Amino acid sequence: MKRQQYPDWKIALYEHIVRTCAEIHLLGKLHKDFNKKKALEYQEGRGFWYVSYIDSLLDVYETRRKEYPTFSKFVPLIATRLSKISVDDLPERLTAFAGPISAIFSRADSIHLIYPTAIDQELVNRIKTDLEYFAGFLSSAGKKPIPLSDKEALKIDWKNRTGFVYGNPEDNLFLRELKIQIPLGFKDNAIEFGGDRYEGKGVVLISCLPNPFNKKLPFAVMIANSPEDLIGAGSRISSPDEWNADYVIFRGDEKLDGGLYHKEKGKWSVIFRGDQN
Repeated sequence: MKRQQYPDWKIALYEHIVRTCAEIHLLGKLHKDFNKKKALEYQEGRGFWYVSYIDSLLDVYETRRKEYPTFSKFVPLIATRLSKISVDDLPERLTAFAGPISAIFSRADSIHLIYPTAIDQELVNRIKTDLEYFAGFLSSAGKKPIPLSDKEALKIDWKNRTGFVYGNPEDNLFLRELKIQIPLGFKDNAIEFGGDRYEGKGVVLISCLPNPFNKKLPFAVMIANSPEDLIGAGSRISSPDEWNADYVIFRGDEKLDGGLYHKEKGKWSVIFRGDQN
């Protein structure tokens, strides 16, 4: 919450209530086609872990209006009920990072930018220079960028760190060793993703995922068929639909696909192809 500018428990509580009431509960009452489950999951993914519980309490408020004639009379009950819940009591589906890409920033104070080295040194230097632009963006968003080579990344503990990995398993030594939870493969110089194969130049896949060493923290990957295609790819994501997706695939400036993963029992699989609604 503090990373999202909600500095204390009272402000965080009010924001939970506002989002639950205005953006979820009331819309669910007014519109029969409103997907409440998806709305709750979206807010939970952004760190508002208690919206489902508050939503259930609002049913109590609506049925006991004589006891609670105004909402201000009911808020202390919400606060009291929440005070009895420990973070340790919450299910993993809430505390584990669940995307989308934009939610990375609410879970990280610093982001390690891991560049490949199993390529020509001149190209390594070009990629490092290009990362300086993305590092500037992270700094402006209040996140500390930490450039790191794949060789350096192999030597540190990632349990409490967030990484953004650039390259593919052939040219990034760190990515080669990672066991990630998204349907991604790389074979014969082509990305294999969600049952499809993306060949040729200019193809870049950007995806968020849980930290392989700590599911509560985020990771991200930027996979390209050719390391040259990493240059400039950091500016590909620009629209709200892309930031609010779990993955986006580009060929040059053309968006080929993007969407959300189906997440069940720690496994992320592609299900909503080309649809983020």
